[in-house]
Amino acid sequence: PAGSIGRKLLLTVRDVMRTGSDLSRVSIHSTLHAAVLELMRTGSGCVVVTEGVFLKGVFTDGDLRRYVANSSTFDLHGPIENYSTKTPLYVQDESMKLVDAERLFHSGPKSATCLPVVRTRVEGMEVLGMLVLADTRRALA
Repeated sequence: PAGSIGRKLLLTVRDVMRTGSDLSRVSIHSTLHAAVLELMRTGSGCVVVTEGVFLKGVFTDGDLRRYVANSSTFDLHGPIENYSTKTPLYVQDESMKLVDAERLFHSGPKSATCLPVVRTRVEGMEVLGMLVLADTRRALA
C-alpha cells in the first residue's frame, strides 16, 4: 500500500488538481492578451475561461499556435470568448481515481493537455480546479 502501485490506486483527482493561485483562469470578459499572459504565468498549457465561478470555456497554448499560424485576423485585444473552446472535455468528479481520470485526456476527438474539474449546479458548471496531464503523469510515475 505504501509503494508506487498502492499510491497509483489511491490517488484521486483532488490530490493532483491545481487550485487557488495555481489555477490558470481568466474571466470571459478578458482579452486574448490577458489569457496569453495567464498561460505564461502558470505554464499549465491552458486557461479556464469563467464567468464568476462557472465554466465558459478553455483556451490552450495549442489554440494560440493555431490562431497565429492560420489567421491573419486574430486580435490580441479581442475578447477571449471569441477564441476559447466553448465545450471542453472536463472531469465531473474530484474524487475520481487519478488512473481513471488519465483516460479522459484521450477520450475526445483530439487529445487534451488539461481538464477543468467541475461540479454541476443548477446555474452551470462550477470550476473547482484543473487537472493537467503533465501533473497527472508525474503523480502516476
